[in-house]
Amino acid sequence: MLSSVFAASDSTAFVIGVTDDASSKDTTIANDLLGELQKLPGHSFAGKVTTFSDIDYNDIYTQVTILIYKDNAIIIVALDGPVSDVIFASNAGILLTAQGITVETVLSDKVRSVNFLELFGIESIQVDSDCIDTDMGLNYYELGETYLESESPQEDSCTSDILIEFFCDSQGIVSEQTYDCPNGCSEGRCLEAGEIPNVVNETVVENESLAQIEEEVIETIPQNDSGVTITENRSRGTDEQVEVQSVQSEGFFASIIGFFVSLFT
Repeated sequence: MLSSVFAASDSTAFVIGVTDDASSKDTTIANDLLGELQKLPGHSFAGKVTTFSDIDYNDIYTQVTILIYKDNAIIIVALDGPVSDVIFASNAGILLTAQGITVETVLSDKVRSVNFLELFGIESIQVDSDCIDTDMGLNYYELGETYLESESPQEDSCTSDILIEFFCDSQGIVSEQTYDCPNGCSEGRCLEAGEIPNVVNETVVENESLAQIEEEVIETIPQNDSGVTITENRSRGTDEQVEVQSVQSEGFFASIIGFFVSLFT
């Protein structure tokens, strides 16, 4: 029989979860734990027993979540939860340990997926169907694609801080779920606490014709038969414009100067 002689917390919301195919032993432990926690004095709380698949991932940030699987239990405490939640989790841990259950307590930010069996070291099992999910279910911190072999893949994506997560449902059908990422969303996955999203800087050339005339080619052509130097200033582009500048030769200038000098001598 579970004992209930503990320091009481003030107020706690909690859920006790078992696997969808839980053994009768796990179910009994969960229900006994619920009854014992309800007997603790000084509480104002709402608690229930449910299955892993019915636990809303978002709720792990606002409540104490107790997961039971084959003589093991993991207690998830909200990262920013009140001290009363920590006391409550400690009480639950003592009650479970008294039943020979191995207990581990983790903070909510360490939970990366709604596939809670992964916390117990159990790999997620894909539904036996044509539906494939590369990030193995509702995994909010990993980019994935979900698809039927006969269809185009649906890739996880972000709309502001909201993640659109695709997954294979229990019927083997591609489904989607939205999730409000607590640290922001980028490139189809939720960001870790303190992680800075990748920013891709792209230079867009709005007018290709401008790019074509970036480089100016100056070509100097030697003097022609009239003793004139021609300079061509060409720009790359569809229409080449040629600017011709005429510069008189040194000999021509010398003859003009000589003429004016002769007028005054």
